[in-house]
Amino acid sequence: MNLKINSSIISTEEYSLTNEGFLLTVAFLQIREELGGENDFTIDHQKLKSMCRIKTNSTLKNNLDNLKDNGIIEKSPDTLSRNGMLHIKITDAFSLELENSDYEIDILKFQEVLSLTDPKGVRMYSYIDFVSKKQEISNKTYLSHRTMSKKIGVNKNLITKYANKLKELKIVDIEKIKRDNSSEELIPLIPTNAILTQSRSEKIIEMQNKLNEKHLEEMIIKEIHLVEEGMTYVANQLEVKDGIIDILARDKTGRLCIIEVKVVDDCKDLIFQSAYYPTQILGDPRMITITPAYRDKIKLALESLKYVEMKTYRIENGKLNIADFK
Repeated sequence: MNLKINSSIISTEEYSLTNEGFLLTVAFLQIREELGGENDFTIDHQKLKSMCRIKTNSTLKNNLDNLKDNGIIEKSPDTLSRNGMLHIKITDAFSLELENSDYEIDILKFQEVLSLTDPKGVRMYSYIDFVSKKQEISNKTYLSHRTMSKKIGVNKNLITKYANKLKELKIVDIEKIKRDNSSEELIPLIPTNAILTQSRSEKIIEMQNKLNEKHLEEMIIKEIHLVEEGMTYVANQLEVKDGIIDILARDKTGRLCIIEVKVVDDCKDLIFQSAYYPTQILGDPRMITITPAYRDKIKLALESLKYVEMKTYRIENGKLNIADFK
């Protein structure tokens, strides 16, 4: 999936967005695209934090304020509760500006890069990708530390660190840094479609298979039998008090099953959702979680709930595989 945006949101020259503010803007534009261009929508703020690698409510609040100050959203919420929905409205002025979009983000690759680096790394990748496409570069381009730092708001001393990280992940290839006549350091960046090689560790290969939750959810719904033989789909994005259940299904005995999907292995929200959602469904529903892997702290917390059934997923050659977590 490609998402059309204006390149001005990548750079800090026109919009003084933080790196997290840039990610929030892309997330909002992705939701807008999925809703057919709707500028007014709601989203679970815990899910939004997970999507944008934001750890605390205060950081989310500060970055929403940043978007409001930059004229991208109408208003920022006064407070953020532990759980709840955010009402977001993209401004008419920013929406109008999107009609002149000059850059397309490959959302799946964007999500992969984010899962493997951090907001600074993904913003640097986006800028490199934009410059490469704009200049129709087939082999390489040179970008100075000073220019890169100014354009994406990353400290000049960190540019080499993130450039090397992107090289390590085979997102770009970087030769030796050279100096021009003014002794400015230049980074030669060669765009590449490859992200990882099969020689990486299993944990990294798992990360390579990540999709955003919406697309993964859609894949699971289409092949719900992969969760368990005889299982049938009932509903998805089911609103309950203080939350939204990803998928509701029935097993072959007719028992309701709550299925919560994550594309990261360390989402703390999963613990609350696994404990709370079964209390919102009448009867004795099963609670099933599906993630690419489970960090130790998440695994221990879910195991303490006793009734949670943990599963993992992989995408191999475009095919979804779901297995019991062992």
